[in-house]
Amino acid sequence: MASSRKYLGAEVGYGMRLRVYLRNDAIEVEEASINEIERRRVYFDDILLLTYHRERGKTALIIMGIILVMLGLTMAVELSSRTPEAAIGSGFWFIILFIIFTVRLTLGVDVITVYGRRTMARLKFFWRKGRARRIYQELAQKIEAHQVRAAKAQAAAAPKPPPPPAEPPLPPSLGSMDLPPPPPPGPA
Repeated sequence: MASSRKYLGAEVGYGMRLRVYLRNDAIEVEEASINEIERRRVYFDDILLLTYHRERGKTALIIMGIILVMLGLTMAVELSSRTPEAAIGSGFWFIILFIIFTVRLTLGVDVITVYGRRTMARLKFFWRKGRARRIYQELAQKIEAHQVRAAKAQAAAAPKPPPPPAEPPLPPSLGSMDLPPPPPPGPA
């Protein structure tokens, strides 16, 4: 019987869509690309690092910046040709894109990353920052509880080392050893 899973978030990228789920013993990542679906898990036992940070998204900002410059130049050409009616369309899209650019630059994207020994999972939150913090705290608590339980079970199952010897053996005394006679005194 498959364990239940809880939806945590999704990310849409270039030609793929990631969905991240929380399971009883792992974080599951479902990656749907153009022609296949791949599912991988990051087990709580294997998690090495859990991070929470904010990034701006250079690619999106660069693309929006280029489009803003092109719209600005188009608007300037239309205004200089003494047809301000034609500049209204460019101006409208310039303002909309400028607002989106400013919001993206100001707020950034909150990212939760889970690094395992063999795999990793990433969750990105553009708008819902509070939900990102709640998910991060929930993951941190579940991972810590699972790893503490696993460490206790491993310590209980480990064999105990043998006790040290009561007293280490002493070296043999010099009187009982066969030593060669001392050399005779030489001429002075």
